[in-house]
Amino acid sequence: MRILADTNVFVRAIYKEKDYEKCAKLLSDPELQIVASSMTFAEIFPIMRKFEDATNEAVAEIENIIGPNTVPTTKDLAKIAGNLLVKYKFGIADAIILASALLTGCDALATTDSDFDSVDEIKILKF
Repeated sequence: MRILADTNVFVRAIYKEKDYEKCAKLLSDPELQIVASSMTFAEIFPIMRKFEDATNEAVAEIENIIGPNTVPTTKDLAKIAGNLLVKYKFGIADAIILASALLTGCDALATTDSDFDSVDEIKILKF
């Protein structure tokens, strides 16, 4: 099963926030192929700065976790994201993340974000 994990799933697992065990279990499940949007890199680095651990080692760890299956933001992805912005009226980051899941044929999108509650194009795994 191929699942795109939203940024907040990685943040909860890494920083041991509320219900982090569920997020960590999802990210480490060998039966799943975890995918991330390139938008996750853009969102996660300011969070790392907030926690004051944006060191080279921490950045390398994030890239190791997210990097292997990162969906780049392309013109085709941007077109899909633009249509999703109009349909769902959420922010550009969420639109790019959802478009990444759709464009790459993911079976589900894992998130803690209620903004995805009304999405009907893909199964939403809510944590």
